[in-house]
Amino acid sequence: MNEKPLPPTAEKLRRARREGDIPRSRRLAILACLLVGGGLVVHAAAAGSTSALRTLMRDAIREDVSWRTVVFSPSNVTLGALLILIMSASMLGSIAGNLFIGGPIFSMRATLPKLARLDPIAGSKKLVDPRRAVDVGLGLFEIGVLVFATSLFAKPFFESSRRLVGGAPDLVGAWLHHWLVVGSGTFVGCAASFTVVEIFLSKARYSRRLGMSFEEAKREHRESEGDPQLKQERARLSKAFATGSLGPLKRAAVVVANPTHVAVALARPDGRARPPFVYAKAEGKAARSLRERAERVGVPVVEDILLARQLYGNALGDDIPSELYEAVAALLIAVGASGGMIKPTSTG
Repeated sequence: MNEKPLPPTAEKLRRARREGDIPRSRRLAILACLLVGGGLVVHAAAAGSTSALRTLMRDAIREDVSWRTVVFSPSNVTLGALLILIMSASMLGSIAGNLFIGGPIFSMRATLPKLARLDPIAGSKKLVDPRRAVDVGLGLFEIGVLVFATSLFAKPFFESSRRLVGGAPDLVGAWLHHWLVVGSGTFVGCAASFTVVEIFLSKARYSRRLGMSFEEAKREHRESEGDPQLKQERARLSKAFATGSLGPLKRAAVVVANPTHVAVALARPDGRARPPFVYAKAEGKAARSLRERAERVGVPVVEDILLARQLYGNALGDDIPSELYEAVAALLIAVGASGGMIKPTSTG
């Protein structure tokens, strides 16, 4: 039975991407190289193979041509530039292939050394992993397909090459272009079929590896949406505060005011690595009452028009939104540094 039957949540996928963990396909990069590099080779063969062969054959029978002339001839210089272009284009094609399956990612964590990978016990377990058997089976199948595909055009290739003996350069160029197209098309077709299989297999393995159990999914939901029990406790405290009890208000870390129109009390969760939450809020006369009651129990009151307005839009018991983390953190640091004696200031 699968212990993790649920697919990964969007938050877990984002965390994996931050760690540099994305689905990858080596065959997709190889296919991109074949498409780009093979296409350039075929195009070059069609455009200049005849003239290049004619030049090579002419220079081969000339005795007055030095090796420097042959090596640095325009045709060889062009060939060298073409090879550099093919390698560069193949590299870009490989990068594009990885971007296609995993998308752009900027993570230095993926490049950091991981000592856990040197664990011999973990490495030995991978040797008997069923996935390795699947990979070996796919590799053997690919070899069989390539051997079969090669055998299909090997015989006509060698038979046609015999007829080129003593042939004109134009005939040799046309023959070379034809078999480049046939050979490239055959291998690209095989590589494309292998790549499709690997992409589906890679994504399925990635989703399965990041899968979640029911308990993990519930915990993830509580962390993203808020623990229902925690919300009930917050609502109870807020209700007690609304009835006029000053005791619950002592839990507040700070009251942000605007300056008398609205007031929002923020509190920190107990023993939880979570952001502050909206503990109480009021407007108009109730806002002034909230400020007075906060001052009575020693809760710092800070005037920040813009921040107070932004916080007031959140429901009681809700965590502050992520876009306000920095502003609230700076406020709490200032309150802590002043020992809770920070003077009301208006920053709006």
